[in-house]
Amino acid sequence: MCRFIAHFSDNQNHLKQYLFEEENALITQSQRPIPAFNQLNADGFGLAWYDHPQDKNPGLFRSTQPVWNEINLKHLVQKISPPIWLAHIRASTIGDVAFANCHPFSHDGISLVHNGSIAPFHTIRRALTRQLDDDLFLAIKGQTDSEHLFYLILQMMRKNHSLQEATRAAILWMTKQLKSQGDDLNCRINLAITDGHEIIATRFSGFEEASIDLHFCLKDIKNGRPSLTISSEPLDQNNIWKTVPHNTMIVFKGNQKAPRLIAI
Repeated sequence: MCRFIAHFSDNQNHLKQYLFEEENALITQSQRPIPAFNQLNADGFGLAWYDHPQDKNPGLFRSTQPVWNEINLKHLVQKISPPIWLAHIRASTIGDVAFANCHPFSHDGISLVHNGSIAPFHTIRRALTRQLDDDLFLAIKGQTDSEHLFYLILQMMRKNHSLQEATRAAILWMTKQLKSQGDDLNCRINLAITDGHEIIATRFSGFEEASIDLHFCLKDIKNGRPSLTISSEPLDQNNIWKTVPHNTMIVFKGNQKAPRLIAI
C-alpha cells in the first residue's frame, strides 16, 4: 500500500524534517513494508506544494525512483519550505511503475494523493470516463484508479459542488458502481486533496473490509494559527496523534481552530 503526508498551515515548514528527519519520516516508512502486504514503497515518489493559500500554480515534483534513491529530492527539500504541501510514496497496485502514474495528481490548482485500491477498477473505468467533460477526460495521462478518481472529483465540482461535497460525491459514486458489479470487491480510499485554501482527507472503505489507518496531529503555533499534519502513520511519539475514524472525512481551513470530522 502507498503512504502519504499532507500538511496545511500559515507557516513555512521545512520539508526535510518531515520527509527525512522525523523519527518515522516518510523515507523511514517507505523502507518498512506493511506486514499484511509485504511490500516496500519503491514504485515512485511525488510532492506538490503551495507557497501561499492564493497560489494557483502549485509546485510539482514526481519521480519513478524510490524516495531513498532520488538525489534531486534531497537537494530540493533543503531549499523549499512551503506552508501547504502533499507528499506520497507509491507501492503500485493498479497501473505500471511509470511517471504518469506517480502521485500527486494536479490540475487547475488542485492536487491529490491516494492510498488504497478501488477494485476491480476495470469494471467501472468506462462508466467513470463517461461522466467526464472532454477536457478532463483528455487530461488523464496514466492508468491508475487514483487519477481517475481525481478527475471525477473535479467533474463533481463543475456541478456547483464545493471541494468537500465533490470529494464525498465521487467516493459514493464509485462505491455505488462497484456494488452493482457484485461481490469480492475492494474499495479503500484514503486520500488528501487541497486547493491551497483548504485540505480534505478521507479514511474510507466502501465494504465490510477494514479501512486503512490514517492519523492527524494539530499543533498550536505561536501566532495562534494552528497547523495540521495528516499522515498514514504517526511521524513521532512526542506529539498527540489522533486516528481518523472509519468512513470519515477530515476538513481543515487556515482560519479554523481545529479540523472538522464529517461522516461519509
